[in-house]
Amino acid sequence: MDFDVAIVGAGPGGAAAALALAGRDLRVALIEKSVPPRYKTCGGGILGRAARLLPLAIDSVVERQCLEVELIHHAPDLHLNVRREQPIISMVMRDRFDLRLTEEARRRGTKLFAGTSVLAVTPRPNDVVLATTDGELRARFVIAADGVGSAVARLTGAPELRRV
Repeated sequence: MDFDVAIVGAGPGGAAAALALAGRDLRVALIEKSVPPRYKTCGGGILGRAARLLPLAIDSVVERQCLEVELIHHAPDLHLNVRREQPIISMVMRDRFDLRLTEEARRRGTKLFAGTSVLAVTPRPNDVVLATTDGELRARFVIAADGVGSAVARLTGAPELRRV
């Protein structure tokens, strides 16, 4: 299967990339090793300015709006308290938030490969070949949005970045 862009990872970064490419007359593949929705233990805090950049409403997945933020640091002695009329941060459960972004990307034309792992990455002069558990995909560009322990990065020999 041929695509203009293959995105590996359907978390917020990958799904947002798919949304940004939607409607631009591009063939976009979104490859996710899990089947959405998948539970994530990490927090789901979406900054207000980030939520405003999304091309869709996320109200349906917001658990709580935070209008006030307090920061206390003991050495040096710092105290910051900020209150706004608009949400500073919106708290979400990642499974619902990620699914909302992924489903909207699909609705706008992205092809989702759920439950699909990338096994090998082979750069060629004019494209990249991704060997996956669902077969071979070719794309002009690949976006590795598969997290800090990126399998795509490892498969291409990119340096480990966990400690950066």
